[in-house]
Amino acid sequence: MKKGQIIVNLACILFGVGTWLCVNGLWVELPLLVDRLPEGWKLPSYMAVIIQLANVGPIAYTILHSLFPAVVTEKRSIYAVMGLAVITLLLLVQFWMKTAIIGGVEHSVAFFGLVLILAAVDCSSRVMYLPFMAKFKPQYLTCFFIGEGLSGFVPSIFAVIQGTGGNRNCMVITNSTEMENKTAAAVHQPLFSIEVFMYLMTFVTVLSGIAFYLLNIDSIISKCLAHPTTEVKPILLNNHPRTQFYNSTGGEETTGEGALMSNVVNTDSYPVLVDPTTENLQIPKSESVSLMILLTMICILANGVFPSIQSYSCLPYGYVTYHWAVTLSAMANPSVCFLMLFLKKPIKAILIFASIGSFAVGSYILSTAIVSPLPSFVESIGGQVLLVTSWILLVGLFTYVKVSIATIMRINGKRGLFWTGVFTQVGSIIGALISFSVVNFTQIFQTYDPCA
Repeated sequence: MKKGQIIVNLACILFGVGTWLCVNGLWVELPLLVDRLPEGWKLPSYMAVIIQLANVGPIAYTILHSLFPAVVTEKRSIYAVMGLAVITLLLLVQFWMKTAIIGGVEHSVAFFGLVLILAAVDCSSRVMYLPFMAKFKPQYLTCFFIGEGLSGFVPSIFAVIQGTGGNRNCMVITNSTEMENKTAAAVHQPLFSIEVFMYLMTFVTVLSGIAFYLLNIDSIISKCLAHPTTEVKPILLNNHPRTQFYNSTGGEETTGEGALMSNVVNTDSYPVLVDPTTENLQIPKSESVSLMILLTMICILANGVFPSIQSYSCLPYGYVTYHWAVTLSAMANPSVCFLMLFLKKPIKAILIFASIGSFAVGSYILSTAIVSPLPSFVESIGGQVLLVTSWILLVGLFTYVKVSIATIMRINGKRGLFWTGVFTQVGSIIGALISFSVVNFTQIFQTYDPCA
């Protein structure tokens, strides 16, 4: 491999890392944030809704790009969102703890506002980045998808190194003015602070921006470009665009490099392989409806309910358990997607088994959240290991089901992927709204102070 090709490969990977880095980074930092922001255990439910609201980003870009194509160009837009991400992360470092009283209740207004911007940037990146990558040969698109998977791994690795500082211990505090003792939880410090973690996210985002700059230098990429008649057309679905590849005549590429590219579609931010020999087949309508119902149910749970209640499920077991559940389950998503690259097509029997398994594991996790703060085996190491393992398995099974359904629906072409994205988004919004309402306006999920 020549030096120029190595540079382009690395640049494509770093460019892909910038896609969902910010959202993934904030999510794995929740074990520390819930202990420091006024929303406490309810914080994940706010995050789930904010991320769904961030879909305004790609919608706004699509409209502006259609109305003002000469001004809102692809290249300018990518530089703009990357710059916005860096600025927002730096602002987050300074203002994430700033709160305000709304309706007599203290809220993290600065944090929520900046998170909305970062989530909108990440959602918008999927509309912009894939069309840009269309000018490169297929192997560089693979590098981009590898980087996209690393956008979940990189912040998780940082979070694992950072740690939580251990579980909270109760300590007696003497108030010299009132001459009385009070018991409060001692907050231990992680290896490095939340601010340092955000600086690391900023640094990686800057590296991604530098990679994009390199991918625009003709002398570096001249021998890495695809045939000029091949183009990519994004289809905006869910939080991200799904991608289909077409030749200049409008028909789908089925030979040569075009065939290789047409085998890759994107679901939940990661590529899956599709068998091109099924191109002319159609899934029966009844089967398509069944798959869409299943997908909606899975997305209600995977993108709305379970992310919102993870704190209630894990925190009774301690902050360390919550930390490992968040970070390791965040790694499960890209890991499953990567493994599925080596599967030719999903097997329906396995899909059904995985769906049933996800509901079974989810039932156990939901029960730990409902009976919080006193779930089963809360004082044992075995209970902690079981819970963390359950969260990893749950995310892995959910991911397998979602990717498998998208792969099957790909047989119906553009229309199949369109409806896959529609029902994914519908399920995600319903799940986020239901969980937010239940967590914040009912007494089903209870927090507790072990030192009270």
